[in-house]
Amino acid sequence: MPAVLVTAASVQDSVAGAALINQFADEQPAVRTIRVDGGYREHAAAVGIDMRIVQRP
Repeated sequence: MPAVLVTAASVQDSVAGAALINQFADEQPAVRTIRVDGGYREHAAAVGIDMRIVQRP
């Protein structure tokens, strides 16, 4: 059930990520934990999803 969003380079990651997290939360209400980049920490928490921050290589 991975979720992927492809956007134009001009779209900010934080904007696209928030939209993706909203969509995922609506479509997969049973999922309570996701792995995210540190930039999405606040938004994931706002929709009631626990997150694990994935460090970039």
